[in-house]
Amino acid sequence: MDRILICIWGCLLCVYFTPAHAGAWLQDQGRTFLAASSTTRLTRDGLTAQGEGAVYGEHGLSKTLTFGADVNVTADSYGHAIGFLRRPIGPQTKPVRLAYEAGAGARRVNGEWDPVVRLGLSFGHGITRPVGYGWFGLDSSVEIGTTQGDLSAKLDATLGLPLSARLLTLVQIETTHWPDNTSVVAITPSLLWEFRADRFVKLGIEARSAQTDTLGLRIGFWHEF
Repeated sequence: MDRILICIWGCLLCVYFTPAHAGAWLQDQGRTFLAASSTTRLTRDGLTAQGEGAVYGEHGLSKTLTFGADVNVTADSYGHAIGFLRRPIGPQTKPVRLAYEAGAGARRVNGEWDPVVRLGLSFGHGITRPVGYGWFGLDSSVEIGTTQGDLSAKLDATLGLPLSARLLTLVQIETTHWPDNTSVVAITPSLLWEFRADRFVKLGIEARSAQTDTLGLRIGFWHEF
């Protein structure tokens, strides 16, 4: 698993990536983005079910400062709850964006919650197509335990391309390395449908490699206002 994680990290660092409504892009002043998702996973034998829930939010405090909250909990005793601030690096008027963030909260490892601080760096590149806008995104972060100083590292990549004015296709690669040396790699292709103005539904299939390999169904909801 560690070899797989290292290979993916190396490949991703060689290309441009950027997340939608997050990462290298700041929220406009006064604007808010909310996302919630639920993932249900089955092991290869189809006999064991696992679950994961996530809630994410951002609010633009000013043109150069975004506040966010990131909460994620899995059924296998891992997760985090983090509040953070994000600022840009350089001008935000070009297709290529850079941003950094710092935050604090708690991290759950093997069922135990401990305080942590988070440091993150994001890189992004916008894509213009005849039917709409897409993006490449790369988000990296480390969470440092304030009690023992142990580290967890995360690298997420997203490619989003519009299929029509209201339908996008997403491919997400998520990698995480926890302080107990557990590594997780997940690849999730999804469809994102804007069913009403600024309201989106996301449906994806996740292939996840961890202590136990699983195949999952992810359902999410996005809202901008």
